[in-house]
Parts: sequence; C-alpha cells; structure tokens
Amino acid sequence: MNYETRPWQHFLRSTNNFLLKICYARASRAAQWFSKALGFLFVTALFIIISFEIFYAWNNQITYYPLGLQPWLSSKVRYENYNGGYNELTQYFEKEFRGKIPALTFDLRYQFLNRIRDGALERGIQEKKAPYSALVVTYGNFDKAGKLWALDRLHIYHAWPIISLEDYYQYIRENGNDFYTRSGFRAAYFIIPTNTVSRAEFSTLVSGTQPFEVKNPRGDTAFLIYKKPL
Repeated sequence: MNYETRPWQHFLRSTNNFLLKICYARASRAAQWFSKALGFLFVTALFIIISFEIFYAWNNQITYYPLGLQPWLSSKVRYENYNGGYNELTQYFEKEFRGKIPALTFDLRYQFLNRIRDGALERGIQEKKAPYSALVVTYGNFDKAGKLWALDRLHIYHAWPIISLEDYYQYIRENGNDFYTRSGFRAAYFIIPTNTVSRAEFSTLVSGTQPFEVKNPRGDTAFLIYKKPL
C-alpha cells in the first residue's frame, strides 16, 4: 500500500532535521566551551598552587622575618633551620649567572611553564646577555620548600637546566656517555647538601674537583658545589 506524503508531514520532517542540526551545533559549541573552561581552570589552579608554594618557601626558608600566621603562611620549624643556607645558595647562582642566559634548556612538564621559560630567554636576548652552556645537577637531601625557592625558581622562571643526579645518569644510559658534551654543555654544577652522605655515584663524578662551600647564616657549611668543565 502506498502512502502519500502530505505537505505538512514533509514540513515537519524538514523542521525536525533543522532543529536537530541546531541542537547538535549548540551542544558541540557548549562542549568545546566547557572543555576550554576546564583547561583554563586547571592552568589557573596550577599557577596559584605553584605561586603559593614559592611564596611559602620564601617565607619559611629565605626571609629572616616570616609574614602571616602559623601554620597557614609560616611554620615554627622556620625558626630552627637558620635558613638552611638556601638564601646563600640563591646568592651564589645569582652571582654565577649574572649577565648570562642559558644556551641550552630542558622542556618543562606543562606548556604554560614552557611559555614562561621562553619569555625569560627572550628577555635575556633583548638585554643582550651572554649565552652560557651550563647544567646544574642536584643530589641528596634537599628541603623541598628551600629547593623550590633556590633552584626550581631558576629552572622555571629563568630557564636554567636543573636536573637530579638520577636524571643525569638516565640521560647518559639512554644517549651515551658523551651526551652532554655532544648536546653542547660546557660546564656543570654538582650540588650536595652537607646533611647527605655521598655515595660512589656522586663521589666518583666529582673526584679531583675542589668544592665551593655555601655557608648558612650561623656559619656552618650547608652545601658543597662542584663546578666542572664537561
């Protein structure tokens, strides 16, 4: 049996298809907007967390007079650490890297951190700073907050390549013993806190190199820095 399609039925079908397309387009745009909004919120939250961690590290490990109430912005442990020498470690690298920019860098985990790094390099080029092919390698028991202020800040906001000793050897295992010289690095700074017992993997690496002693405000040696050509 044949059924005749009446004009009003054809109109309804066309209208339904048209409405479905509109709904799909709007739903697609809403999904895209929601995805972008979530990404923006994630990056913003991450930026706030990192900024707070840096402030907390500075407030508790660097400044002599912490700001804010305990335990939200300052810790009473701060009064027992004599700054741990992290302020002096910061000053050492500020002096070493003054007037210089990294000739080589490592990528960071998040894209927005890489943009911060790229901005630091662009500013350095505009200020006509000299390229310096140096690598910083850390080993031992670092206070997380102090390291964040003294070293991670150099890595994130000034683009200096800073890696752990474990990562240092990992790159060699994956790319060969001449990886760093082949990549263009010409000098390396190996840092160890004096509260760390040096093992063979570190002692062998810095053998024959005279360390620079970084002292805390009490006058005790807090860090040893071995500067070696590569």
